[in-house]
Amino acid sequence: TLINISTQDILAPVDLEKKYYALISHLVNLLVADYGHLIIWDSIEEQAILVASTRQTTSNIPLDSRESKIISSILQNSNTIGIDDAINSAIVNPNFSEEFEQPPQSIIYIPLVTKDRKLGVIILAFQTHHHFSDEEIYFAELASKQIALALQNSLQDVEIQQRLREANALSDISRALSETERIGLDQVLQRIVDSARELIP
Repeated sequence: TLINISTQDILAPVDLEKKYYALISHLVNLLVADYGHLIIWDSIEEQAILVASTRQTTSNIPLDSRESKIISSILQNSNTIGIDDAINSAIVNPNFSEEFEQPPQSIIYIPLVTKDRKLGVIILAFQTHHHFSDEEIYFAELASKQIALALQNSLQDVEIQQRLREANALSDISRALSETERIGLDQVLQRIVDSARELIP
């Protein structure tokens, strides 16, 4: 039920930040974790970005190169990784854990990967020692496949909307330039500025 709710929330027509937070909250509840982070992978910059967390209010935080390498390797592997003893594991970046007073005892990394795209990684953390059963890994992988497809559709919709806004802005600028003699240079420049404002928040 939680996986289906998560998928519906991703496909709902709300802004990405709300979708991300709803998604990570549902997955924390699914595996009864203490907190979770949603990391999105920027394939152009080859950088991991923390976009939602149940532990902190800030979002869109670029992770450092070491943390990004960990996320990249998890995405390359494409398998859910449950780490019972997170403190003594080489895969857990100590710097990521030091943000909190008490580092997590156990962590599960859930990659969000589709056939076409490596989207990101969900990190669920447990303050007490937790053994990840085969059933939990199965549910996490089931969730990751369904959520990754919904997230890819949602991100593609955002990209299409952005391209549409860019095309409309270029069309407005082109129209204004063709009317320079009729409406005057000041009006043309103002239309260009207005069109640019629509594209750049």
